[in-house]
Amino acid sequence: MGQPQWTTSEAGNPFVLGWYNNPATIWEDGHYWVFAVSAASGQLTAFSSNDLIRWVENPDRMVDDSNSTELVNLNADEPRPDLNNITASTPIFYSNKYYLYFVENYTLFVALADEVSGPYTHVERVQISGFPDNSNANIDSFHVFVDDESQQVYVYLHRVGYGAIDIVQLESSSMKTTQPFNNTCLETTWMQTITYPILRGDYTSRGEPYLFKRCETYYLVWTSADLQGRLVIRYAKAPTPLGPFESGQDWDDVILTIDPAVASPPTDSRKISVIEAMPNNDTWYIVYTRRPLYDSDKQHTSLCLERLEFSADGNIQPIQMPVKPNFSTKTQPWVEDPGAMDPPAVRPEFRAADGELHITRAAGARAWFATNFTDLMFDAYVTINNDTELVPSDAGVIFRASMDESDAETNTFRGYYAGISVSRQGLVLSRAGGDGAWDMIQWVSRDVSAGQTYHLRVVGVGPNIWVFLDDMVKAVIGGSDSRWVSGVTGVRVFDSSATFGGLLMRQVAQGWQNVDSSSLL
Repeated sequence: MGQPQWTTSEAGNPFVLGWYNNPATIWEDGHYWVFAVSAASGQLTAFSSNDLIRWVENPDRMVDDSNSTELVNLNADEPRPDLNNITASTPIFYSNKYYLYFVENYTLFVALADEVSGPYTHVERVQISGFPDNSNANIDSFHVFVDDESQQVYVYLHRVGYGAIDIVQLESSSMKTTQPFNNTCLETTWMQTITYPILRGDYTSRGEPYLFKRCETYYLVWTSADLQGRLVIRYAKAPTPLGPFESGQDWDDVILTIDPAVASPPTDSRKISVIEAMPNNDTWYIVYTRRPLYDSDKQHTSLCLERLEFSADGNIQPIQMPVKPNFSTKTQPWVEDPGAMDPPAVRPEFRAADGELHITRAAGARAWFATNFTDLMFDAYVTINNDTELVPSDAGVIFRASMDESDAETNTFRGYYAGISVSRQGLVLSRAGGDGAWDMIQWVSRDVSAGQTYHLRVVGVGPNIWVFLDDMVKAVIGGSDSRWVSGVTGVRVFDSSATFGGLLMRQVAQGWQNVDSSSLL
């Protein structure tokens, strides 16, 4: 199997359908595994993939304690863990066994299996001792890390009500009890070794610790709140799994901030995970959760994946959050708007297959993506399949547009449109005013053939809009219009049938940070 080199989730984000949270990852025998908690059932679910695109859900129950008459390390008055209320997990492979650690009711448990897919049985409570403040564990998130050099196993813990992350070491003989806390190696918490002012108990760390090792450097990742109170993912580096961990200054240690043009952050912090694309290949991805835009249910979170990039000195670069729908797996949701059906009884067909979206002929049929871009770069590969003699007829992309399912009935669609036309042999940039009227901003003549695929790109920066066709160096259209500032993105056909593929939507600054926009004309 070749090494994946995706810039983001090629399956689209989310990369699996449904609502899940608290992902944990493991690579085993050529497959990537993501363990996550189902928001619907509260049960732990696992997905596997050999290419990070096509994900298969494990049909079996992951944790099974039905054969256990009693749970070791439970006091007589302690209830059995509710396996429908697991809140976080970490699978590891150690000493020829698979261990699944999980939290239920703020308590850490462990179960064993012979295969990564489970079932995990012989559930036992992990005995944690030696916390410096002698408090109960109250664990809400954690990560278990096996050091490849020492073969020591460490648990990185975040506890309710603490702005710090603690480290304890598992006894390798049992894997279910921890050694006493070693104050000499870490001074009770790694937070006290960070070079910027984060103090224990200031609630700066919201938890979700994850440790991974790359090029002899240990990276600790966690969630936090920035100065505006937004949920962000940060990191620190250390020469050992016990620290001292050093981080950046002035918030330059932030890996990921949820892009408000693409998604909404979870209302509370959720577990994150990092996975290497095949061991020792130095290609890394982070798995996290976010909420889709325009979704009022604050508990709805979905699994997403992004590429991690490193600078020459080993620092993690801030993550871009592009939208890259995949029309094979159907995980990237979109809204289908048939437009004005002609004849009225014939509804256009929206068919997703082989990474492309096919739309049959209709008067203004659109497929929307739940975004809210202001300044953007939008790429699409457009093929007009069956143009007619009608004038005008075209196909292309919409941006800074409204998203209202009643638009087709009320004719109140508003936004911008850039499309190609076989019947008129050209490229158009136009604006819908929200009152049923369309205004042409600019038209240019170009040879356009049915059945040929064209690379269409739109760049919008403030009121300036540029449209590229095949040549991505020099714009074909350069116009200015300030009527609509932001909105959703999508594709559209008008009295033609078309195929769309290779869609990529992103903040324009991510692709044009060092380019003078005036040079695009």
